[in-house]
Amino acid sequence: MKEKKVEETGEKYILRYNEQLEANRAPIKTKLSVNKDEGRVELMRSGAYGSLLIIERSKRNLCTYATEYGDLLMGIYGKSIENRVEENEGKITFGYDVDINGALTSQNEVTVEFRIKNQENRCQN
Repeated sequence: MKEKKVEETGEKYILRYNEQLEANRAPIKTKLSVNKDEGRVELMRSGAYGSLLIIERSKRNLCTYATEYGDLLMGIYGKSIENRVEENEGKITFGYDVDINGALTSQNEVTVEFRIKNQENRCQN
């Protein structure tokens, strides 16, 4: 992954990064927004095939996930959302179930850890 950015607004943390899933394909731009109150996560991917997953604790949302074979309409049921963000680092964890046509297809837990580099340390001679 390259080009990582971490932003903080009054209500949420926003992480932006590129994912290189396959060597012969363009990277996927990813934006992860996590509400500070731990009630909602949005995971947006753009590139050849985009998607937007909305994960809210104890709630089911319908989301579209694009693939090279077409779009899938999926139910996303949020199970847990936790964030621990300190001055220069953080850990965000969220869990969700995915269903297609009402049938459970996967149970997922995602953990994202990040560290913000000090600007003074970036430019050393």
